[in-house]
Amino acid sequence: MRQIASHNLAQLLMQLRFTPEKKRRKQLDAAEKLFAIIDKDKEYPFEFVFFRITGFNLKSLDENELIKGDELLEDLRIFISKLGGKLAQPVVAQNEKIRTVRELAADFGVSTKTIYRWRKRGLIPRKYIFPDGIRRLGFVQSKVDKFIEANPQLVGRAKDFARLTDRQKQQIVKQAAKLTAAKDLSRRQIINRISAKTGRSPETIRYTLSNYEQANHQKAAFKQSGGAIEPAQAAEI
Repeated sequence: MRQIASHNLAQLLMQLRFTPEKKRRKQLDAAEKLFAIIDKDKEYPFEFVFFRITGFNLKSLDENELIKGDELLEDLRIFISKLGGKLAQPVVAQNEKIRTVRELAADFGVSTKTIYRWRKRGLIPRKYIFPDGIRRLGFVQSKVDKFIEANPQLVGRAKDFARLTDRQKQQIVKQAAKLTAAKDLSRRQIINRISAKTGRSPETIRYTLSNYEQANHQKAAFKQSGGAIEPAQAAEI
């Protein structure tokens, strides 16, 4: 796990480790609520972040740091993980069902890697002590439900993609390359044609090709007379 990029937020984390446990739990809740309202395209003064987590106004700071929203989301994810790791409670003591990474992956029909990727999209876990005595990441069921409600397309697309066999994924990539070479079609037209032929949604086709492009930088699914598409073009897929 990378370190918190914001020096001020990293310092705050260090300071909170010395506060009483009850207060730290309250601050952990506040950090999770803050995470939920951050817009990745905006900038936030550290003074605002400090107040939302601690409930106090910042008394002194040499320079009121501005943090980009996308960077703040990543920093808060790490902040929550590290602060929560010291506050792990037994699963049996919780009022709600706690889901493990493997359980969620099985329920949604996706890989555990997909669940970890969803953490960056807002599915925030905490550390819990499971009946075998081991500390693991766990997800409160109500928060899982809220994530599904807020990201229906993401969840549905991942489930559809997971149901594709490796052979089916390869066929989709081959069809894309064949259509690109034979016809003067836009990416959207190619995706729609493959969707119509396979019976899969356009989002699933786009997701499959995008994954292929990311995993095979030297073997672009779409080719033009001038060679492999540029990264900016691949982003359109």
